Amino acid sequence: MSKYAPQVYTDPGDIARLETLVSDLPDNACVSVVEHDGTTTTGVVAALPTVQSFRDEKENEGMNGVVRLEDTGLPGGYRTIWLDRIERVIQLDSVKGSPAS
Repeated sequence: MSKYAPQVYTDPGDIARLETLVSDLPDNACVSVVEHDGTTTTGVVAALPTVQSFRDEKENEGMNGVVRLEDTGLPGGYRTIWLDRIERVIQLDSVKGSPAS
């Protein structure tokens, strides 16, 4: 993983939000991730994401993280999404691919 992120965060509230997203993205969960711009990606969480230290383009240090969603329907079989771009996570039934009850 790169040591650079498009955006980094130092505010405790922002970091807490990123950590909450990690708890919504457990290993091997089938999820739909909705980004702030409305993009929705559905797949299986390849590995538990973590909030880590990165630098932005101005060399400011802060926190961010990524989640890798795997699905054969995605280009290359997976998509990597920065945690800070996620608006919400929808847990899906791993068999039906529909929202879990």
